[in-house]
Amino acid sequence: MKAIQPVVRKVKKLKDYVELVVAGDLHWASAESAHDLWWRMFDEHPDALYLFTGDLLNSIACGDKRFGNTALNQKFYSFEALSNLVEEEVYDFVNEMKKNLGEKWIKEHVIGALSGNHPHKSVVKMLGYDPHDLMCRMLGIRNLGYCCMFPIIVEFAGWNNEVMIFAHHGFGIGSRTEGGNITSLSRHAMQFDARVFVYGHVHELVVKDLPPRIKYRPSKDDPWISAEGRLLVLAGTFQRTLSKSHYPSYAEMKGLPVRPLGYAVVRLIVEWKRREKKLDKYVRLEGVARSFYE
Repeated sequence: MKAIQPVVRKVKKLKDYVELVVAGDLHWASAESAHDLWWRMFDEHPDALYLFTGDLLNSIACGDKRFGNTALNQKFYSFEALSNLVEEEVYDFVNEMKKNLGEKWIKEHVIGALSGNHPHKSVVKMLGYDPHDLMCRMLGIRNLGYCCMFPIIVEFAGWNNEVMIFAHHGFGIGSRTEGGNITSLSRHAMQFDARVFVYGHVHELVVKDLPPRIKYRPSKDDPWISAEGRLLVLAGTFQRTLSKSHYPSYAEMKGLPVRPLGYAVVRLIVEWKRREKKLDKYVRLEGVARSFYE
């Protein structure tokens, strides 16, 4: 697990918010990767912070045993690309990100990218390098490893509040029943001291309120008890469940349910409530799942 430097954002007035977009499992070279919806996400949230939850790249080499069951985007069906498929995918994705978003925007808005099971499962062993790390270095963003923690510090008029984020690429093979992943991942999350718990991998898009964290609030004359909201975020996917070619998808072969494409949005909203003659400021969490239906 990596400890990442704090991310600091200022708001100008009460009720303003810091917006965090959580997205991943794009699987760029896959024929079922929804590139058009990926770019649409950035159009809808041009001022947000972005946290990528892993497997942005498909990272399946021709020598991988999974390759025969994987349909590729047509641009990768050439001798030159297939002979060096993993690296070609990195260069293509990085070039498209820089062309569509700009290097300056990426550095200002992307907190970083988690790795994923795809590069670690076979590519590092077979080819001797990490395509995810290469991608991060070429984009100029943090490689967040497989899991990490970092605070987002929200500042307002001399006041600040820290919201801890725990992010993990995820684990398991997905669930055939609604709620299975929520149960296992929320149990896993409870061991970490955070307010937002982010997971990828399972291709499920869920934003769920967890039981609040009860806190003792010290005061010289009159201490009090407050409740802090917490969110479980399953970050969704941009890879279509059902294949449009004669190559079946992994989900089709495993009997996994069709998942909506999309991402999650978490807002850190500066709120206040009057306590005696003082304003008690705090950060309220609000989350939404942004689904695309084709």
